[in-house]
Amino acid sequence: MLMFPDQWRGDWVPQSRGATDDGASIPLRLPFITSLMNEGTWFTNAYSAAPVCAPSRGALVTGREYDEAGTPCNFCGNVPTDLPNMFQALSKDPEAKYHTMTTGKDDLTKTTQPGPNGDTNAAALGFTDWIRYSGKDDVISSWPVPHEPYGYWL
Repeated sequence: MLMFPDQWRGDWVPQSRGATDDGASIPLRLPFITSLMNEGTWFTNAYSAAPVCAPSRGALVTGREYDEAGTPCNFCGNVPTDLPNMFQALSKDPEAKYHTMTTGKDDLTKTTQPGPNGDTNAAALGFTDWIRYSGKDDVISSWPVPHEPYGYWL
């Protein structure tokens, strides 16, 4: 499982995975997240390709610089479906047989948005399943005309 949430605070890290003992860690009970951390790969020295969501996620997915991944800013561009990405590689490899899913805002279709059913470009991007929504700013900026599942729910 690869998780890249938008707002993950450093002081949410369990003390067993490197939080300091100086009281900086918030004592949260996160059994599932903690088990993923303990059993998976833990990146202690990593960086983000861009300081905001869409360019950073586009870069991570495609392995390219953010300005070459189709999402040069937070409110512009789509990751091109003909640009190879890790979801396509995992889901289309007959030997790998990976199930690739996205949930929430993946920020890979910023211009077109996920669409009323969340399926805009989802299969072409390599997802086997999806539950996609826009971010709150995207939903609010088009209010009161909904354009994706969260907006219709509101």
